[in-house]
Amino acid sequence: MNNTLRLPLLGLSVAALLFLGGCSSRPVEFYQLPYTPVDIASQSDGLAVLVGPIKLADYLQREQILQRQQDGRLLYSRQGRWAGGLEEEIGHLLQAQIAAHGNNSQVSLYPDRLGIKPGVQLLISINRLDSGEQQPAVLQAQWRLLDVQGRQRAARLLSLERAHDGSMQEQVRAQGWLLEQLAQEAARAIADYRF
Repeated sequence: MNNTLRLPLLGLSVAALLFLGGCSSRPVEFYQLPYTPVDIASQSDGLAVLVGPIKLADYLQREQILQRQQDGRLLYSRQGRWAGGLEEEIGHLLQAQIAAHGNNSQVSLYPDRLGIKPGVQLLISINRLDSGEQQPAVLQAQWRLLDVQGRQRAARLLSLERAHDGSMQEQVRAQGWLLEQLAQEAARAIADYRF
């Protein structure tokens, strides 16, 4: 009699676990860095700008979005993924922002430079770009401006933070905002410097 009671209880327990497991699995969400593509009239007299190569820290070269914890650890998000390669996403964002702020349609993204002789090249190295539910979005990067001979003409290390409400959508939006600040600063350096 004991065995007959155990079997139905075991069956109910397994069914409950399967039900709870099914309820707790959320679909994977894919994110892109937010930016507004620009439509700038062709300007043949503008300085041709080549953006890249863009170097990302090894830990950023993943599909999963990483979440920084309060103790500094990085954990993979179970639901958050980048919709495409992060390096390419960053490149398109920077290209669009530099073109918009410089009012210049002659901004190309490395290595797509066929038929373009750049007047200046912007090299970018991103050492940190992350956030967490309880942690602000942080960008640590360096940009360097090279002339046509490959000589460095300007450079800057920068470290920026942006608060957010903790949701994954707002974390991605905050990271995009930080990258826009990087692009705006580089665009000003390109506009100010005369080669």
